[in-house]
Amino acid sequence: MQGERFKGRVEAVSFDLDGTLIDSIGTYITIVNQAFPAVGLPPVPREALLEAIRYGGFDWEKVLPLDIGAQKESTIETARKAILAIYRETFRRETRMFPGAAEILHEVARMGYRIGLVTATQRIFLSDKLHALRMAGAERLLEVMITTDDVERQKPAPDPLILCAERLQVEAGRMVYIGDSRVDIQAGKAAGSLTVGVLSGVEDRDTLVAEEADHILETVGDLLPLLEQWRR
Repeated sequence: MQGERFKGRVEAVSFDLDGTLIDSIGTYITIVNQAFPAVGLPPVPREALLEAIRYGGFDWEKVLPLDIGAQKESTIETARKAILAIYRETFRRETRMFPGAAEILHEVARMGYRIGLVTATQRIFLSDKLHALRMAGAERLLEVMITTDDVERQKPAPDPLILCAERLQVEAGRMVYIGDSRVDIQAGKAAGSLTVGVLSGVEDRDTLVAEEADHILETVGDLLPLLEQWRR
């Protein structure tokens, strides 16, 4: 771990969204496996879907049949429309915050940290994804929200985190970034921020250790001891 390299006082805590604050992997599985059969595509195994969303965005190559051939582009367009038709309702109905996540956001605010969100989500989908936070009374605690529309280069580039720090009016080196994927850790390190990996999303412990996350937690609900440590 590289936590010892970080000597400055933490002033801001920023979070990834999917797999970190909201338990959305099951939602993605539901959406894809309702939409795909409706347009003649086979269901997608969980591991294939995790690969498709692991790096942010959606990698169609991981979920389409290998023999799709010349029909690939038209099939993607048809499948995308089927997904969009059920996306909003399904996300709002099925997605919840991880246990303890709302309480942690309130505790972060109470302790005086600035709070940001950096997500690989397009702005047009953000409100639906934040529905779970809204229902838990936690959305209002997010002071800054950075989406894919706000920067040209996405994670693992540091740009989204640097912009988040700028808008929070703190140095990136005094911000912590918490996420569930290797690209979250890579982006945080590239920005010079402290990094915390959580095991509630797409990666296992070995992967986050290999990326040299400063800390690794089971879920964001386990963050309290670190919050107290960073205040000293």
